[in-house]
Amino acid sequence: SRQELLNKAKFQYDAAFHLLNLTYPLVQDQKLLVGIITNLFTSMEASMDALLTYEREQHAVPAYSTHILGRLDVLRRIVASRHNLSKGHLDLLQSLYEVIELHKQSPVEFNRGDRFVICSKEYTLRYLSQKDVREWLNHCKEFMENVQKIMVLEKV
Repeated sequence: SRQELLNKAKFQYDAAFHLLNLTYPLVQDQKLLVGIITNLFTSMEASMDALLTYEREQHAVPAYSTHILGRLDVLRRIVASRHNLSKGHLDLLQSLYEVIELHKQSPVEFNRGDRFVICSKEYTLRYLSQKDVREWLNHCKEFMENVQKIMVLEKV
């Protein structure tokens, strides 16, 4: 249900917040940033799914793919303009997905200074820092709150 998805979004956000603000400062292990990003992605995905479920129930969107990129495409093309969703938030959702996929397929990962480095199979590098993840955490919260406001305004 939509409410379960909204609850999941809040739970995953709270987990990311806790990991970033309480656990990470204690352990100082950059690998933890990937776990935080995974929680942020899951939170944003659950918020997106709640909104898409609502839109589908209202017959406002056609049937869509169950793959994340298919759902994100419907959100971008049809839903975002109707509810004034930020393009930056949708781009972040896609970016988090791409980082997680890169992490899954990465042959080499390592810490460098205060950053975590993920290498692709072609050895292009992707850097993750606490500063970036903190910024993404704030954007995730904004997206989650925007979706919740839409649900309240629509009397869901």
